[in-house]
Amino acid sequence: MLTSIANHELNNNLSASEGFIKVEKMLDSNSLDSVYKLYTHWKVEEY
Repeated sequence: MLTSIANHELNNNLSASEGFIKVEKMLDSNSLDSVYKLYTHWKVEEY
């Protein structure tokens, strides 16, 4: 996910899109709420 965001910021849209599609498949959802739950589950903010 973070790589996809970085690729988006670098205007590498193809890589960003591919990464976001992988995340969407992994979560079986495309909602931000699902992404938030994933990150809070793993307590990413602590790292």
